[in-house]
Amino acid sequence: MIGKNSVNETGARKRHPAHGMLMLLLLLVTLAALGHVAINLKKLEMGLALGQARAEKTRLLEKKRRLALEIGVLKDPGRIVAIAQEKLGLRPPRTDDIVALDELGDPERGRRLAPPAEKTPVEGTPGKEHP
Repeated sequence: MIGKNSVNETGARKRHPAHGMLMLLLLLVTLAALGHVAINLKKLEMGLALGQARAEKTRLLEKKRRLALEIGVLKDPGRIVAIAQEKLGLRPPRTDDIVALDELGDPERGRRLAPPAEKTPVEGTPGKEHP
């Protein structure tokens, strides 16, 4: 049975004044819990992103190390000389190959560093000389 004090003139049930405060408190606690969950979720996402970034950094540092090693191999003077001689047909210059230029870059007015080497005839070929 409902007491007289719990019903108003229109027949609607009266609420206790603390009932609204209780609902407000419940709403605040719910919002705080949802905020806590959202913050922890964000922290988890950031931790995952940080782990991926660290793995990427490690991978890139390893790649940099391998590339630096490859550069060292490719820059090896012995390798470069071998390629120049075998594939390109180059050779070290002889003394008579070197010509000094004047200030304007004219080899005719420059001076030769060494006298030209004497040319010897090639055997079996008349009129041909061997450098």
